[in-house]
Amino acid sequence: MNGIVKETGGYIFLVLDLAGLTILIKTCANSQMENTAESIIRLYEKRDIISGLKMTYESEYLRFFQDRFEKLSL
Repeated sequence: MNGIVKETGGYIFLVLDLAGLTILIKTCANSQMENTAESIIRLYEKRDIISGLKMTYESEYLRFFQDRFEKLSL
């Protein structure tokens, strides 16, 4: 887990926090996995024109579901 301190359960804020991808293999069909892979490839090909995000609000709970972001300019 990126940034989690196991001893305390606290979180260290990283300078570069990349997105993660979790896949439940038992629930995905091959066609769904192929679609996911193709989507990731398309994102990678457009990496030079996709800007990042800046966190403007961080919730106390469910951090990755309730946070707010704004688009960074290139």
